Amino acid sequence: MRSPDETLESQVLAASDKPLSVSMMSIPAEAEGGTVHWIGRLALIEAHSKRLLACDYQAHESSLGAFIVKDKVLTGELLTLNSVPTPKTFLVDSAEKAILAADAIGGPVTIKPRSGHQSKGVSTGLIGEEEIRQGFTFAQSHGSQIIVQEHIEVEEELRVMASPDQAVAVVGRVAPHVIGDGASTVKQLIDDKNLQRRLNPALRNLPMPVDSLTDRYLEKQELSLESVPGMGDHIEIRNVAGLSAGADPYQALAGTGPDIKFTAASAIAAIPGLEWGGVDIIVEKGTGNPYVIEINTQAHYGGAVFPSYGQPVDVGSEVWRLRHAAALPTVNSEPDTAEPSYGRELLWHDTGETFDSEELSFSRLFTESLIRQGYAIQQRNRRVLQVRAPHGQETWVTADGRTSADRSLVQKVMQRHEWVAGLLDVAQVPRPRSEVITSARQLKRFVKGRVNSVSLIPVSALWNGPEKQVLTEEQALETAPLPGKMWVQARPRGRRLRVLATQHRAWVVTVPSDSRPLEVEHLREASRLAVKAVRAIPELRWAAVDLVVRRSRLQQGRPGGILVESMTCNPAYSTEVRIIAGDFDAFSRAVIGPVNDDRASTKSADCILDPMGHH
Repeated sequence: MRSPDETLESQVLAASDKPLSVSMMSIPAEAEGGTVHWIGRLALIEAHSKRLLACDYQAHESSLGAFIVKDKVLTGELLTLNSVPTPKTFLVDSAEKAILAADAIGGPVTIKPRSGHQSKGVSTGLIGEEEIRQGFTFAQSHGSQIIVQEHIEVEEELRVMASPDQAVAVVGRVAPHVIGDGASTVKQLIDDKNLQRRLNPALRNLPMPVDSLTDRYLEKQELSLESVPGMGDHIEIRNVAGLSAGADPYQALAGTGPDIKFTAASAIAAIPGLEWGGVDIIVEKGTGNPYVIEINTQAHYGGAVFPSYGQPVDVGSEVWRLRHAAALPTVNSEPDTAEPSYGRELLWHDTGETFDSEELSFSRLFTESLIRQGYAIQQRNRRVLQVRAPHGQETWVTADGRTSADRSLVQKVMQRHEWVAGLLDVAQVPRPRSEVITSARQLKRFVKGRVNSVSLIPVSALWNGPEKQVLTEEQALETAPLPGKMWVQARPRGRRLRVLATQHRAWVVTVPSDSRPLEVEHLREASRLAVKAVRAIPELRWAAVDLVVRRSRLQQGRPGGILVESMTCNPAYSTEVRIIAGDFDAFSRAVIGPVNDDRASTKSADCILDPMGHH
């Protein structure tokens, strides 16, 4: 095992019950006087008047940046626009257009899904119509939209961990292999190497597999698991250089040329709101020229901290520094509340359209609001928009209202009910009783004699999605075996409302159309609690907060008069929902914010063409 220093190594091993990805950031935070509160595998870190979250290998990349890099066409367009070298790319919708694209490229091509991942559906080095047709068909089995790219003959492939300003680590991979000792069989050498991998925090859960692929690859070398390699013989076990396939990471920052480092940092800088990522770069055989083939969020950097070869780099400390610098100070000011609107206008502005259902997505309400206010919208893909304000300012935003200021990590946290509940508890935000259950017996114990009704939902499902059930006590007691891990929450009686809130203000309050009037002071108390709930989630910019107002408790001065039932970043509404306070159009403008990213150009990159030559 190799690590940056013995202290870090000891601390990581001592925290073996915690995720390595989070420990590598929480350890330097604690060393600087910060405190860490664990909620399962999620860490809430507080340091120097700032609060932030840590989970998996996510840093401070935005939701916007994450959606862009999932789209290889849009990513390539932005890279080329910013003079970052990347293979020529064509978007095609048929095998015939794929053939035309290959002719335009004039050499071997790679065919892959537009939004693929983990190399699924990828074919490389294709030449001739038959190979291209087969590659197109294979890619279609993993995605509906297909791209054809220039194939670059690869001398070396590297993953560079980078910010827009610098390359922090450079990780390569040595294909799965063993080194002969003249006495042990290949199988014994694999077993011995897997014992070594268990000692490495980055590889301990990634043993070198022994399976039919191993057998076939050895047979091609006229070897088997029982063969005894000679002293020092290098025996490859398989030709897939993934860590999960048994590859060894090597850290090569010191020996990597400035052109590769500059290319990686420039690639991150080219993507609005990305700020951090793993840039996959190939070095062309013969020329040594670097090309960016992919940018990854949640990029695994454990191999740079604990490499099998090369000088280790403490990437976790660098990520902590970047994360803390990007985080805003904790907000403690008195929140603003929305002014009551006594007309109870409909949230949806009726345009005469008919709907298949009465449900409206926030995305639709948001984009319709912007258009109504004179914003021009260009849809770059299904999830990403470019918006031009009436005064000419341009902004990138996702269809559901996320800009470069919204953290991808925070959106992930908001999808887990138990994490949100844990953070609300830390901030002492009142909420209904709830827990994770896995059996009907646990459900009955939760309900029996204690509540009149409950909400039951899969742990990672949307709060108001189709999988949610509202059950009476009787129905809950008769429930059959549960389908898996479920989130059960008491559903108290009261008046329900939803508040669209930021960390500074409650902007819009809505109620069902048949809801009875609410006292103005109760409305304002609920609005203030909604803002407190948003503040409970570090770095959350805005959310829809569902609350229940228990009027009798408020009048009696008893605790629990207003409870936060749920929070979501992608709320759905009924066409009959009414606004009782605030202005949705003003909220839409606040969502867009004053962001003006120089990287957000409306021009299209010349390398993204259809095969007929149209931009």
